[in-house]
Amino acid sequence: MDPLTAIRAVGRLSQVRADVKLVFLGTRPPGSETAPPQNLSDEARRLAASLGLLDSGAVVFREGWTPFSERGRLLQASHAALCTAPDTAENHFSYRTRLVDALWAGIPSVCTAGGWMAEFLERTGAGVMVPPHNEQALAQVLEAVLEPEAQ
Repeated sequence: MDPLTAIRAVGRLSQVRADVKLVFLGTRPPGSETAPPQNLSDEARRLAASLGLLDSGAVVFREGWTPFSERGRLLQASHAALCTAPDTAENHFSYRTRLVDALWAGIPSVCTAGGWMAEFLERTGAGVMVPPHNEQALAQVLEAVLEPEAQ
């Protein structure tokens, strides 16, 4: 996935909205407790820390993996789901089940363009697509989605 663009976008947005919060529901998949941490996860933490987003609470990394039984409650307490991914063949052909979870929870999705799921969400009004790796566009769309009138 692309957590770095998401973190940068939330950093931009947090300058105009003190209430914005990006929560990563899982940092390590089940069964990987003894495996070395993934470099991208470490890089994401470093970026969030360097932008002051960890200290401010604008970015939160839940340790481990959020159990399936807790995900529904957390999603229903959210105002939007965010799914950023690089522009790759895998993203184009993937199902992106996280977006199905957002549909179930009844929250809008903001996701990078690519693949039929992102197109379906935008076509049905359940989500908005943004170009991959575009933190400015992502911040603008998130701000619009999080406005009270959009809820």
